[in-house]
Amino acid sequence: MNAARKKRWKEVATGLSRRFCFPSGYLGLRHPFCGSLQTVMLLYHRVVPRAALPSICSLPQIVTPLEDFEEQLDFLASQYHILSLGEFGRVRQERRAMPLKTVVITFDDGWEDNYAHAFPALKRRGIPATIFLGTAYIGTAQAFWQEQLLHLIQVWRQRVQSGEIKAADARQLPPALSSVFLSSGVDRATLRLVEDLKTANEGTRSELREALAGILGHPSFPFRDNAFLNWNQVRDMHASGIEFGSHARSHRLLPSLSPSEIVGEVRESKGQIEDMLGGPVTSFAYPNGNYDATVIEALKTSGYRLAATTRKGINTAWTNPFELRRMNVNGGLFAGSNGHFSSDLFAFKLTGLR
Repeated sequence: MNAARKKRWKEVATGLSRRFCFPSGYLGLRHPFCGSLQTVMLLYHRVVPRAALPSICSLPQIVTPLEDFEEQLDFLASQYHILSLGEFGRVRQERRAMPLKTVVITFDDGWEDNYAHAFPALKRRGIPATIFLGTAYIGTAQAFWQEQLLHLIQVWRQRVQSGEIKAADARQLPPALSSVFLSSGVDRATLRLVEDLKTANEGTRSELREALAGILGHPSFPFRDNAFLNWNQVRDMHASGIEFGSHARSHRLLPSLSPSEIVGEVRESKGQIEDMLGGPVTSFAYPNGNYDATVIEALKTSGYRLAATTRKGINTAWTNPFELRRMNVNGGLFAGSNGHFSSDLFAFKLTGLR
């Protein structure tokens, strides 16, 4: 059975289960046994119109088409109770019952498209959300190393397709890069490379980028289509009810840093957001989802009350407030057999069963 047929059968099966109210019945049965505090927390990164996707330098795993995002918001508004992260924290602290089928919407990193596209869609519907900011990038013309590398890989593939360079030229590159371009599945190989480089040192990542940029003639990075928020945009959203938390200062993997560096990352970012917005910041999202006991202790001593991971699952009364679980959302995850958003797949995913 090919992939498209498998996708269609999955969509049909989940559609039937939802029409027979299985997901709602399951949640209804589970709700009282979880202390009536179960909550789905969604994790978005970038929201971009489908027509603009070719200009995006991020992995597809962190990009949601605006058209899908709008449909997801309409579905959530009609089927779920959507709480702000601040209200979620207050309800947990006071041990009050959450409404059945509660959702919290979050965004990581602080991309400019959160303001240009996600914010208007949220505002029109009166839906709350929280954006976690990597403060060293806000208001700057900087890019994550991932996007810089992915842009170079895109340029390489475009030039091979146009005939400007030959596919065999990849053998001139370091093995980590040549193995990507000579692979039968470049997209999968690229994802593996990015994941491997997350735990490498910056020197190794820089060497690979420079090697590829050199053979390509150092093409300029498209900052306009891959920008981060500026502080005026942050303040504008905050004035309309969007909440903000910290995603550390430099977006480095915190467990790889020294204890003093960790404290600097979480305190400096917290202080900067508080200075800009004039209020306390008590929520945090771990860069790349990486954390350990030292990181949690640094958050506690710095005045944070909640921290979100990238671990999948539903939050209950027993979930550690510094290990909150989230479900990643992107354009491919909830796409049906026609390539567009499927509310049936989305509904089933929100039960935490798959």
